[in-house]
Amino acid sequence: RWARHDPIRFLQGLIVALLIVGCASAEKSQDKARLLDAVPVVENPDHGEKDYIPQDLYDAINHLKKLLQPEQIQEMKDGSEKEMARYHHGLGTWMRNSWGLWRGSSISEWFNSIGIEHPDDMSGIILDSLWRDLNGQDLRLKEQVEHYKAYWKYVEEVLDNE
Repeated sequence: RWARHDPIRFLQGLIVALLIVGCASAEKSQDKARLLDAVPVVENPDHGEKDYIPQDLYDAINHLKKLLQPEQIQEMKDGSEKEMARYHHGLGTWMRNSWGLWRGSSISEWFNSIGIEHPDDMSGIILDSLWRDLNGQDLRLKEQVEHYKAYWKYVEEVLDNE
């Protein structure tokens, strides 16, 4: 109510609220940054090159388990499967760019062959499958593929009805 009568006070309050939210978000982001974005650029002794591109999902999981630091692996394992979405922008971006998911690499062609076209979906399947593997669960790949196919079918239907 007071904002209608004093727009300056409203703007000041809004700025303070945004600063508080921004600072809290920045603090949380800094805590997670070391694990979310810290993909080591090291030579993988099993593959002999730091720019190795996996051939398929199973190769990607094995490569990540060798490439990531033990504390990164442990944090992933200890978190929930839904929390793997936190890695979409750090590790996920690294996979999409370094593994050529945007430009027709061997792993992107493998995903295309099972009906997955979008690089974000590819990295999502890799991350969820990594979590399942770390936790001794079945990857349920067919279920994951059907989830993304259903999503894109829904998007297409919505766009067709606009």
